[in-house]
Amino acid sequence: MKKRLLSIMLTVAMLAGFVPQPAHARTPRLWVEGRYVTGDVSPVIHKDRTLVPLRQVAEALGLDVEWDNDARQALININGATYAFMPGKAFYAAGDVKVPMDTETIIRNDRTFLPLRVIAEAMGKPVSWDATTYTAIVGTGYTPEKSSNTFQAAKVARVVDGDTIVLDSGQKVRLILVDTPETKHPKKGVEFYGREASAFTKNALEGKTVYLQKDVSEVDRYGRLLRYVWTARPSSNNPTNAEVRDKCFNAALLLGGYAKLSTFPPDVKYVDLFRSLEREARGKNAGLWAAGDAPAPTPAPAPAPAPAPSGPVGQGNIRGNRKSHIYHMPGGASYDKIAPGNIVYFETEAQAQAAGYRRAKR
Repeated sequence: MKKRLLSIMLTVAMLAGFVPQPAHARTPRLWVEGRYVTGDVSPVIHKDRTLVPLRQVAEALGLDVEWDNDARQALININGATYAFMPGKAFYAAGDVKVPMDTETIIRNDRTFLPLRVIAEAMGKPVSWDATTYTAIVGTGYTPEKSSNTFQAAKVARVVDGDTIVLDSGQKVRLILVDTPETKHPKKGVEFYGREASAFTKNALEGKTVYLQKDVSEVDRYGRLLRYVWTARPSSNNPTNAEVRDKCFNAALLLGGYAKLSTFPPDVKYVDLFRSLEREARGKNAGLWAAGDAPAPTPAPAPAPAPAPSGPVGQGNIRGNRKSHIYHMPGGASYDKIAPGNIVYFETEAQAQAAGYRRAKR
């Protein structure tokens, strides 16, 4: 098996690059086994060849990559055989054999880039290039996009807070993958940098036309649309990293330090890139990442006490105690010990926690 893999790699190494592309062309995209790979770095054009970030491609193909800092080489294991790629070298090592490539491995932004064919074809994966969509393709099943994009144009009527807007249709939109500090929460009050985040969103979006992109989910449990909000229409349904940085308002909130990354699968299309944007903001001490302790949030006014109910409230099998604000699961030690007048029922733990209840320890 190792001999077969080595033979394949020797053959494809001489054809390691894609069809030459002009250096001034737009950023290539990468499609691997049924999905676009979107991370914090994109493929690059180097000496008229398309080079891809080694770790992103390897992990998409189910391979492990290690970096040997002493030898300054990236190691990848393919079907039991170890291959070493060294920055600045136009060859890779397969055991004691040096296999030539038509361009060298390079380091950019602390990432290792090399010709895609070397990995993909060694695993028996077909590799191709779509010049129309500027996409490097690994595997089968790729279908070029039939339209430029399917983003929905909408006008923003008003801004609720940093991560929630209302369209002129009356529909609320919750921005995906971001969480800005609270300004109107009944229990949390006004959190540090919450007013600044709300003002930033209001100045950027209120009264403007935006373009909404759906991930997987249509709405959240409050009936709000879950969307990425774009201030300009991207070139396609799978925009480049540069377009995300420049045109996606969710990304702008992270870059400016107005929001933290907040993940709720399956809506995680840009999670790798967004994670790097958050790190970038933290590194610059931007916004809510400013050095020093954040001021304590302004407490919200206490709500008027509600009249005591005469019996259980709500539906579901989870029981909450309205006096202690603790919820109990069926079979719990105190599940049947709550006074009937204090019982509040919830269908899910998330519902209970959203209402300010915490789970019983026993």
